[in-house]
Amino acid sequence: MISTKTQIKSSHIELLYHISRELSSRLDLRELIERTVGGERWVSLSLSRPASGRVDGFDVHEDGRRIEARVADVGAELPGLIERARLAGCAIDDVEVRRQGLHEVFLHLTGRDLRE
Repeated sequence: MISTKTQIKSSHIELLYHISRELSSRLDLRELIERTVGGERWVSLSLSRPASGRVDGFDVHEDGRRIEARVADVGAELPGLIERARLAGCAIDDVEVRRQGLHEVFLHLTGRDLRE
């Protein structure tokens, strides 16, 4: 027996599939993503030890070992982000910069994660 929650997920996925096929026939994927969720980038800092609370300008992940911020201009904003993290006592192990993708489009359109 398929649960109502599973049926809702299936209908969301099917709807998004049809929307993305229609839009992708008119736009390239990058343009589709930027029109839907914007052209900002995510800066993710991996920490050697958990953050000891809030870090100004960042979202702190549950385990505290990764903090993220959205930026419009990586070159201009990255040095300030790193400085704020250091001032908050964070020891940075790694820096990752990524574009928003289809996952963020799904969250934006449905308001929920695929795992929910």
